[in-house]
Amino acid sequence: MSEMEERLRRAVDRRRDAYEPSPGLTERIHAESAGAYRRHRQRRRAAAVGASLASVVVAIVLGAAWLGDDGGDTLEVATRPDDVTSTTLSPSTTVPVDDTGRVIPTTTAPPVTSTTMPPTTTAIPTTTVPPAAGPTFVVDGGIVVGWWDGSGWGPYDADTVPPTAGVVLRSATGLPSVTVGSEPTAACQPELGVRWSVDELGDDSGVYVSGDHPIQPRDVVETAAAPAHVGAVRDALAAEGLDAPAAEVEANGLRVLRLDIEGDGVDEVLIEANRVVRDESADDNYSVLVLRRVGADDTAQDLVVRASVGQWFPIPATPDAVPSIVEETEITGVVDGNGDGVFELVTTTDYYEGGLQSLYDLRGAPTLISSARCGA
Repeated sequence: MSEMEERLRRAVDRRRDAYEPSPGLTERIHAESAGAYRRHRQRRRAAAVGASLASVVVAIVLGAAWLGDDGGDTLEVATRPDDVTSTTLSPSTTVPVDDTGRVIPTTTAPPVTSTTMPPTTTAIPTTTVPPAAGPTFVVDGGIVVGWWDGSGWGPYDADTVPPTAGVVLRSATGLPSVTVGSEPTAACQPELGVRWSVDELGDDSGVYVSGDHPIQPRDVVETAAAPAHVGAVRDALAAEGLDAPAAEVEANGLRVLRLDIEGDGVDEVLIEANRVVRDESADDNYSVLVLRRVGADDTAQDLVVRASVGQWFPIPATPDAVPSIVEETEITGVVDGNGDGVFELVTTTDYYEGGLQSLYDLRGAPTLISSARCGA
């Protein structure tokens, strides 16, 4: 064998030795391959178990969603166990798993579903009670203004004399009670009006009520006027044809009484405004009395009790002209006249040749109950 052939043989042997495994290598390769296969099978089994657990969790979540579904959530789940990395609930609920497919337990508490109870509506009890059996009397300035006969307010006319003898009258302003010793007497000529006078009381005695019920079942509070009260007066004057500036109305003064008329827990307001110059020069005199109510929707309603605009002493501009006359009305008392727990309003009105005392029912729109008049 030549030297060249020998060199070629050795080169081939070296290349063969480089590709043939050393003793025992084949066994190691087979062993490692078998272990890798077993580990692969274990991972597959673990993944299958994880997928099963994830399916259980999904079923639980689906059940909970079905029980409490509000129609707005959707459920998204991986379609192959090998692809499962998380189970997601829209919008943000996630069930995590590790790289073997096992679910990682969490300590997150389930969301708390609050239960809101609807607001309760509690009716405010009124203090209205059955009225007195009667008769009960309301007297203002010594004049019988009205009386309750047990079922209604009695008539007020020239032929009716209320039986007041022996009746005890109680003052609405805290003065001593007065026992009437005789029947009332006519205090005005029949042709000028109807007026029954209680001799035991003077003209400036104030308001008295008979019976044993509370005269004022709730507080009556005099309060400061607000812009809304000025506006109510201006609206009433505008309806009578007088445009009175707000500053003028406020400067002339207002009297405001706040009270709960029916005992329903809602206050009403009585607004009195007078501007009366008792001479022949002024023709823009006014007198306004307004009841202001607030409804359930907080909307105010202004109800005119009395309103008048004009001259104190009428002087016709021409022989055929009839000037308007102002009648100055003031609140003299707010009392429960018949014991039913509801306030009535007592007023005194003066004009250039007469006057009257009046009693009003304030439930709903103000209504005149009776009026004791004297004058043309």
